[in-house]
This record gives sequence, structure tokens and C-alpha cells, in this order.
Amino acid sequence: MSEQKLDFSLPEREPNPGSGGGAAKGLLMAMLALLCVNVAATLSKGRSSTDSTEPLKSSARGGAKLSAKSLKDLAMRTEKQGLAEVSAAAWMEYLEQGGGSDNEAAKIWYRVGKLHQDAGNHAEALNSYYRSESFAKVSEIQTEIARRTQECLEAMGKFAALKYDLAERVSLDKKAGKAGEDVVAEIGAQQITMADLDKRIEATIENQLARFGAMMSEADRKRQKEQMLKRFSSAPQRLQFLQQMIGEEALYRRARETKLPEDGEIRDLLRASERRLLAQQVIAREVTGAVNLTGTDLVNHYKANLGQYKEPARAQASHIQLENEDAAKAVQKK
Repeated sequence: MSEQKLDFSLPEREPNPGSGGGAAKGLLMAMLALLCVNVAATLSKGRSSTDSTEPLKSSARGGAKLSAKSLKDLAMRTEKQGLAEVSAAAWMEYLEQGGGSDNEAAKIWYRVGKLHQDAGNHAEALNSYYRSESFAKVSEIQTEIARRTQECLEAMGKFAALKYDLAERVSLDKKAGKAGEDVVAEIGAQQITMADLDKRIEATIENQLARFGAMMSEADRKRQKEQMLKRFSSAPQRLQFLQQMIGEEALYRRARETKLPEDGEIRDLLRASERRLLAQQVIAREVTGAVNLTGTDLVNHYKANLGQYKEPARAQASHIQLENEDAAKAVQKK
């Protein structure tokens, strides 16, 4: 039985010029062109829609500003609610819009200073109080500004600055506030003023406390600093510190002139000192800094461990051998 193969191919159609084959191709091209036009129109519409909404989005994000009155109401409302940062920002924006006179600006800066001080930001509070006085010295808030300025300086431990601030505010002598500008020494072209000397003394004490007072509470450290500053209240002690300060500066400059820091052995010593200092700072900040001992803690520890500090009763006898009774009586009289 012979094997038969099935043929599924179609017979070719002979082209017929009159059948409209060219018209079909033309119709297909027209449809493709129309489709491209529709896609382009859709994309264009999407872009124009996005472009038109972008300014609206920008405006919603902050392009539209509140009026001066609205900002003032916002600042006062948030201030009453204890939202210090929000209120301070609103007051700042109100001032940027030029709201109020110099007197009002002075009062607003005072209010901002109070907000920062109550939040514990003493440096920002001082900046605000000084700006208040720069705009205008309003009599009704001057006393409060003086008191709060001193509180901030005390809280920051800036006792030298506090001394000159008090002298400027309290003294009747207009030159009292410029006492810190008096030149006490000169090293070449450099002039050392009284204020520079006070700052150097204060910085030296702070460095000592950073090394030895790391376990103290903030209040005890501040109290200790005040006591140490009193040691430099007399003229002889301040003069001695100044002479030491001048000597160190002169020797330091000499070392730089002779390029001593470029010496290999000196560089090694400086690196070793840096490593030791940084290690001490890590211990001070991460270990002992986490332990704050107050005077009350020490007293309680002492009372709880009295047995460790008590010594048993004891007596000590001494004997002097003399020739006779008269000699002994003479010694007793002496």
C-alpha cells in the first residue's frame, strides 16, 4: 500500500489589478497614521495636565504665605500651648514680613528669648535678648532682660562674661562696660586684654574640671568652678597667671619658628599625647560622664559605711627621764 502525503498549502492567487490591493494598503497606512496621532494627542494631554497641576502642588507646599496677622495669631496661640520651637519660628516669619515697629520688634525678640530659655537653649536665648536691646531698649522689659541674661550666662558657666555684663548694666560709669578692653600685655603685635585674660583663666579651670570633675553633677561642677575662680580674684594671682600665659605663648612661638613640630621625635610625642588625650576623653564622656555623684550621695555613702572609716580607740604614752624632781617641775612649767 503506497504512502500518501497530505498537502496543506494553498494555491497562490494571481494578483488582480482590478481587485483593489493598492487601496487596502493605503487604508492600512491611514489607520496607522490615525493611531499615531491619537497616541501623540494623549501624551500631549498628559503633559499639559501635569504642567498645569505643578504650580498648584508648589503653592500647596508653601508657595502661599500667611498674612502678618495670621502669623502673629499663630505665634501667640502656639506660645500659649507651650510649643516653643513652633512659636519662635512663627514670630521669626512675622518679623521677616516687616511686622511692627522697632519697639514691637524688641518685645518680640524678648518673647522669643523667653521661649528659648524655657526650653533650655541658653545660647539662642542670649542671642534673642541682645537682638531685642539692639532694636530698642524698652523700659518695661529692660529689668527682665537683664535678669534673664544673667541667668543664661550663669547656666552656661560664662562667669567672665557675666562679670562684664553686670558691670555694664549696673555701674553708673559708662566706661565700666568697656573695662574688659583694657590691654594688660602685648606679645609682638598681639594684644591681650583683660577680657582675654579672664577667658583664658576660665578655660583653664574648665579643662581641669573636665579631667578631674567628670563624675560631678552639673550643679556641683558649677559650684566648684566658682570657687576656683575666686582664687584668681586678687591682683597677685592674676598677674602670676598672666606671666605664665605670656611665657607659654613666647615658648610656643619659638618652637614654631625653629620648626620643632617637624622633628621626628617631637611628632611621635605629639601623636602619643593625642592618643592619650582622646582615650581620656572617651573614658570621661562614656564612662565617668554617666555617673554623677552629688554631695548628698557622698554623705549617704559615708553614713552607710561608718565602720570602714572608724578607727579603734588607742593611746600613746611617752616618758622623759630627768635627773631630779626639780628638773621635772621646770619642764612641766615650760
